[in-house]
Amino acid sequence: PSGGRPANAQARGLGLGEQRAGQTFGSGVLGQVAGLEPGDDDLVELCRLDGAEAVYGAFERVEAPLAELVLRRAPEAIALVGVGIGFLAAMGTLAGAVAGDAVQLVLPGLPQMPLRLVAAPLTAVISAMVATVAACVLVYAVGYMRSDPERPRFFGIVLLFVAAMQALVLAGDWITVLAAWELIGFSSYLLIGFWHGRDGVPSAATRAFLYTRSADLGLYLGIFVLIGWAGTSEASATLAITGTPALVAGLLLLVGAMGKSAQVPLQDWLQRAMAGPTPVSALLHSATLVAAGAI
Repeated sequence: PSGGRPANAQARGLGLGEQRAGQTFGSGVLGQVAGLEPGDDDLVELCRLDGAEAVYGAFERVEAPLAELVLRRAPEAIALVGVGIGFLAAMGTLAGAVAGDAVQLVLPGLPQMPLRLVAAPLTAVISAMVATVAACVLVYAVGYMRSDPERPRFFGIVLLFVAAMQALVLAGDWITVLAAWELIGFSSYLLIGFWHGRDGVPSAATRAFLYTRSADLGLYLGIFVLIGWAGTSEASATLAITGTPALVAGLLLLVGAMGKSAQVPLQDWLQRAMAGPTPVSALLHSATLVAAGAI
C-alpha cells in the first residue's frame, strides 16, 4: 500500500516524489559534505519546503561543514590570497606616496581622538617592506608546515601578525599605535608558543611576552606625555612639542622600541623566540618586528 515509500516517509505524509528528491540530494556532493545519507529523514523533510525555503535550508545544513572543510583543506591558499592582496595594496600605496599623493584614512575613535592611518613616504616604504617579507614568509611556510595538522591555526595567527604590523607602521595617531602594538605582542606570544606541547616552549613564549610587556610601559608613559602635552592623539601634531617634555617622551618611547626590537639589555626574548616554527623565529620576528621597531 505504501507504493514504494519507506514507512517513516509514509507516516509523515511524504509523497513518493519528495522521498526520491531526498534520495537524490543525499547522494549528491552537498549531502556528502553535510554528512547525510540518501533517504535521511531530515533530507526528506527538507524536500517538503517550498522554493527559497528549500534552498535556504540546504545551504544552512552545509554552510558550516563546507566552511570548515575549506579552512582545513586549503589554509595555505587562503593565506596566500590574503597576503597577495596586502602586497598589491602596499605597492599601490607606495607608488602613490612616491608620486606625492597624500593618503589618509580617518575613522571614529575616542571623543576628539579619531583613529588615523597615514601613508607618508617613510611609512609607505616600511609597509611595502612588511608586505614583501610577509609574502616570502608565507610562501616558505607552505612547504615548511605542510605536514603539521595545526597549520590552519598557524596561518591564521601569521595573518593577524601581518595585519597588526601594517596597522602599526601606517598609524597616524598614538591610540592606533597602542592597539597595533598590543596585537603584535599577542600574536607573537601565540606564534612563539605554537608548539606548546613541546618542552620549554610555553616558558619561552611567556618569557618573550613578559620582556616586551615590561618595555611597553615606557611606550605607554611616553604616549601619555605626548597626548597630555599636545592635547591630541594625532602623531604629526605631537611632533611640534619641544624642550623637556619632548626629551622625556622620546626616551620613554625608546624604551618601548628597544624591547620590541630586542636591543641590549632587552634582547633575551629574541633567543627564546627560536622555540617557534622557523618561519616565525627566523623571518617574521627578525625581518619585520625588529626592523620596524628600530625605524
